[in-house]
Amino acid sequence: MRESSHPEMEDYAGGYIQARVGYIPLWLLAVYAVLFVWAMYYMVLYWGGVGPGRP
Repeated sequence: MRESSHPEMEDYAGGYIQARVGYIPLWLLAVYAVLFVWAMYYMVLYWGGVGPGRP
């Protein structure tokens, strides 16, 4: 098995898949937040909220 050039690099499947420790970009966190807010809005508006049926 060959050694990876980056010390935090991990090899899987005999070197075909490589993974390293990284960070989550801020734009991706913003996308997650927007999707969560949209999902809550959709749930309340079209599914009648969190309870059984519309109030």
